[in-house]
Amino acid sequence: MTIPRCRVPLERYPKSKTDLDSVDRGHARTTSPPLAWCSRPLLWVVALLAAGSGTTTARGQEIWDYSPYRIRVLLAVEETPRLTARRADLIARVIGQRARIWAHATWKLVVSRAPAKLYADVLYHIDRTTADQISAHWIKWDENDETERALSGDKVILVSIQDLGDAIQVRARELDCRTRFWGPTIARQVRQFPRVARETFKALADSFAPLTRIERIEGKTAFCRVRAGGLIRDDQDSPIAIHRGDVLQPWYRRNDREGRPMINRAIDWTFLHVSSTEGTMLSCSVHTGIRSPLRGRSTSRTQRYGLGIRPVHTKTELELTSTNDTAQTLTGYDIYSKDPQLTAAGSPPAKQPKTPPPYFGRSDWRGIVDIPKGELPLRIIYVKNGNNLLARLPIVPGLRPREVARMRNDDPRLMAEDLTRQIHARVIGLVTARQLIAARVEQRVKDQKIDEAKKLVEDLRQLDTRDDIAEMIESYQNRVREEIDRFPATESDAKRDRNSTQSKIDRLFDNVRALLDQFLDPQLVTDIEGKIALGPGDSAESEVESDQTTAPAEEEVEKKAAPAEEATPSPFEEDADKEKGAATE
Repeated sequence: MTIPRCRVPLERYPKSKTDLDSVDRGHARTTSPPLAWCSRPLLWVVALLAAGSGTTTARGQEIWDYSPYRIRVLLAVEETPRLTARRADLIARVIGQRARIWAHATWKLVVSRAPAKLYADVLYHIDRTTADQISAHWIKWDENDETERALSGDKVILVSIQDLGDAIQVRARELDCRTRFWGPTIARQVRQFPRVARETFKALADSFAPLTRIERIEGKTAFCRVRAGGLIRDDQDSPIAIHRGDVLQPWYRRNDREGRPMINRAIDWTFLHVSSTEGTMLSCSVHTGIRSPLRGRSTSRTQRYGLGIRPVHTKTELELTSTNDTAQTLTGYDIYSKDPQLTAAGSPPAKQPKTPPPYFGRSDWRGIVDIPKGELPLRIIYVKNGNNLLARLPIVPGLRPREVARMRNDDPRLMAEDLTRQIHARVIGLVTARQLIAARVEQRVKDQKIDEAKKLVEDLRQLDTRDDIAEMIESYQNRVREEIDRFPATESDAKRDRNSTQSKIDRLFDNVRALLDQFLDPQLVTDIEGKIALGPGDSAESEVESDQTTAPAEEEVEKKAAPAEEATPSPFEEDADKEKGAATE
């Protein structure tokens, strides 16, 4: 008992007499499936649907994980003495034959010549071809179906073949029809002409990215269902298979009443790390740099997908810019990096030791730091300025040549932190000097050296007073305000970041003012003069009390002089607090 394999129809090139389907129809052969399939009725029915003509009724009843990918290949071959029409037909047939062998029943692939109005764009400007162009010149799966929408399949793969003289350049680029996402361009140069057809299919295969549908979210775990995953045989290394350790990019799509996408975007700074697989379902850890990236649930008009990624670059440049209107580069910010922990398959997430992430580097004068590829595709980047953690960013190095991370400009806060540290040091020195002079005055009074005691009181008067330090604090705070006002913020995110920075700055200066109220007694000089007037008898009783309070006061003021450090935890501590809070929610 045999089942016909999926034929590869080669559709007619518009306004051309060349019909790819008319060239050697005998190449569409039938093969016998494994006997194990005969005991699986559902797969048998699905295979029959995949091998059939693909009517509208069958498409309407398409099952997510038990129907094959519908892939349209638009082929643009430059007409040269070496790249003849016969050679183009051969390339199209080889693509179809190898797709049947490689993908088995998981692909339903149709190879067509690129429409005349798209031919030049696909051939010479494949990187700039848009989804709107493909939609405007859509080739229907069924010419008799008047209700078919443009981009109604799963994938459109553009293939460009150019003759460069000394080599043949092959380029392939994939458009995912559901997410409207263009994958990277896969380019190859072939110098052995008989290998052109084979290398063309390899470029096409490398451009393909599997798709999943996000079914539900539980805490920091996402459960996804693999597209056409039910058609994968257990012993088959399928191109659509997704394995443990792979990374997916989540997408959000919202349709109008007619099913056309109104919102279709990738979820920024969020990735799904596959931790385990079971049948067509994937269990993925959610790594994100934003709050509640996958909130809500999927409905008939709202879908969430996870798209496979293909890092094709050797590194990614991470550019740090501010959220304010000027969007200035953030220079000299510290970068920490660590690899995400992948739990064992089938086991609950294990508690990781609280160790700080290793130091990676610092942003240069352009606000850029290079993130090279590592052993794992996903990395977690921490951005820190001074003692303040600004961002926790998951990133896949090599996915894009450059990633721009917008965050608040923390330079004014760092400036305030430096100024308050100066005030802290000055307050500590001033308190120590005042306590030391007070102790010496009491000793002079005890020894009945009143003149020397009065001279020490004059030295005490020359020290900075509480009002002098308060005036210094006000001056420093005004300098920081002027620095903030240099960068206007009109957008909502920029205003929120600016208000957050301002509140942190105000808290730093308020902590300093609290030190003045607690340790700089404005009545100290008056009290000492009173002791001198009383004489040695009465002052001796207060000497013991003064000696006992001098050292503790110094220790206490040093303890109070660390509000800036306590207010800005280390990157690892803040990240651990966030994870603990998310788990509690």
